[in-house]
Amino acid sequence: FALMSSQANETFQIDIGGYREMGWSVVRFAHVARKHLLYDVCLHSLNQLNDFQIGNFFDANDAYVRLREQSRCCLEKKDIQEATGHLANLNKQESNKFTKDQCADLFQLKGKLLILLESQTSTVNDCFVHCF
Repeated sequence: FALMSSQANETFQIDIGGYREMGWSVVRFAHVARKHLLYDVCLHSLNQLNDFQIGNFFDANDAYVRLREQSRCCLEKKDIQEATGHLANLNKQESNKFTKDQCADLFQLKGKLLILLESQTSTVNDCFVHCF
């Protein structure tokens, strides 16, 4: 019974590794799509990745890279509706799971999104102040 239990645990670890690799591959694909100005492909692939984020399969670094790529895509696409939705998504994120550098980068991107949405200057300034 102990042998079966250890084999099941190893299989589970391999499955988790597969999910992590899939997440990295999707984010990399989205990055390349954004560089080729295929913004809809980039956003669609990153949004599909949300469906696979079950449990703790993706760590904070993977979530940060995904959020950064979505933010950059929204900024380059300059679509107000996409930017509004992504800004709401950024506001829902727990900042305690990211490093200080990652938080600073996300606040900077949030400030840029607020500029795109022509938000109030004080709100934008608050975001840029949090970067430091």
